[in-house]
Amino acid sequence: MKSGNSTLGMDPVKDNLLKKNINLILICKDISNSSLREINYAAKQNNINIKSIPYTKNEICSATGKYSAIIGISGENFIKKINALIETTIADPQNYETTGRNNLYVNKI
Repeated sequence: MKSGNSTLGMDPVKDNLLKKNINLILICKDISNSSLREINYAAKQNNINIKSIPYTKNEICSATGKYSAIIGISGENFIKKINALIETTIADPQNYETTGRNNLYVNKI
């Protein structure tokens, strides 16, 4: 992600939360329970929303070059684009189903 509006990894995201540089957190569908609890606590403390995305850490690594289940997003316009992409991706119920865990979506194919 070259926009400068994203931060990958638990510690960098938490650091940027404290600096008020994160407006949305994305989590991968294969995030560990301990990481989920930790980032959920940090997000709640800073009143930041978390959204699950239907991608694995490996898929994020292929796209970004960094292995991470947590992505911090800043910039209102970038967040609008990310939200639109998420809605487009999960809008077709034939392609994805909820896992029942954190409303994550997994590819049925």
